[in-house]
Amino acid sequence: RHAGGPPVNRDLPWRMAVFALGLGLTCGCTETSQTRARAALVGRGVASTSFVEDGYTVVVDRADVAIGPLYFCATRATSSELCETAVLEVREAFTFDALDPTDQPLGTLEGVTGAVRTAQYDHGLAFPLAASEPIRLPGATTGHSVVLEGRATGAGPTYGFRVELDVAGRLSGQTALVGRPAVFDVDATGTTVAVVVDGAALLAGADFAALDPGDGSSVVVAPGSLSFDTILRNLTTNAPARFERIDP
Repeated sequence: RHAGGPPVNRDLPWRMAVFALGLGLTCGCTETSQTRARAALVGRGVASTSFVEDGYTVVVDRADVAIGPLYFCATRATSSELCETAVLEVREAFTFDALDPTDQPLGTLEGVTGAVRTAQYDHGLAFPLAASEPIRLPGATTGHSVVLEGRATGAGPTYGFRVELDVAGRLSGQTALVGRPAVFDVDATGTTVAVVVDGAALLAGADFAALDPGDGSSVVVAPGSLSFDTILRNLTTNAPARFERIDP
């Protein structure tokens, strides 16, 4: 996993990135007894935008989250080697508002019918086998995996803050997150899958007192700081994306 702005080749043509992705992971849509399937992918946030943390009232104004590439696997194991073929997959990335509780259409998952038990995915930065470093996908429209903005008020003036997170696989051919719970069945038609992220929860535990400039000016949460590491841990461990099937 890389955080806080991993080295990314912005000049790599997109067609080369797609080719690299094709080398990195194969589609699970081979000729078997399973039926080909497609599923709609939507993004959903959580409407709660304010909370209190160690005497600071925090209001979250923006929580843009990139998701994808995304692979749904039949295995329960937390190993990418055991998900060489996916039940459903999408190799693009999409960005959605993690403060908006409505279902935001993102894209289409392709694959086969069957049971899903886990997911492995990236947040807008892919690291295919053919690449020497992570590739920032066009669907990460903010230029980052996650962008958070808000305001914090303690005893002194209210100040604004901004967080920019980048997360990618540690090695080529790996996704950033592996073996995340995702339990649902895929039908031939009519399946919709929601990826849900609580934007405000990503900021839980941040040290807003340490971030406070004291004069009401805005701050950028610096990579390597305690607050930055806490937010990164929330995204990957404490409050990661969760996946739900939506029945018609």
